[in-house]
Amino acid sequence: MGVALASVLADEPRLLFIGQATTVPEMHHLLAHQHPDLLMLDLSMADGNGLELLPLLRALHRHLPVLVYSMGDPRLYAERAIRAGAAGYVCKDAPIRDVLDALHTVLRGEMYLPPAVARRMLRSCTAPAAAPPSPLATLSNRELAVLHLLGHGNTPAEISRHLNVSLKTVKRAQRRIRDKLGLHTRGALLYAAMHVAYGSTTTDPA
Repeated sequence: MGVALASVLADEPRLLFIGQATTVPEMHHLLAHQHPDLLMLDLSMADGNGLELLPLLRALHRHLPVLVYSMGDPRLYAERAIRAGAAGYVCKDAPIRDVLDALHTVLRGEMYLPPAVARRMLRSCTAPAAAPPSPLATLSNRELAVLHLLGHGNTPAEISRHLNVSLKTVKRAQRRIRDKLGLHTRGALLYAAMHVAYGSTTTDPA
């Protein structure tokens, strides 16, 4: 969470901002000692994959609503976050009024999604015949995290440290990404990774 947003939340009269964590251990320590009513979770924590943290948070803190706050393209991440246990998803580049609306909505016990994402999810649920999933939708949460980090210029070793997994796991994820997306060269993999990292769902370099 940025300094500007933390300052806004601290000044919001209907909210009590109690702290922030930049690593997974710091987050668990804060939850154990502060007992917040809501957690805003950045999917890109310094030492973990937020999508993979969500089921653990749900198991350890069943009654704690989690609002995902992310730069990730909501077309790729919002539904995954909800399925993993989040109570809402809001983009980091959303207007502050939308962020506050998301916070208050989740605190009321309701789910919050960007309107366009909510409409798309509703259409997919009510469509008479489900359309085939996009290639990106076939990636696991870890594979998507690896692709995102690769697109931001991280090496496999750096991705390994960031996600707290072995280098072998990262390389295996890269192979699976290439197979699932039909990427036959490293250049095609990097092209797809950059598009995912910077908000596009297009992975075809052609």
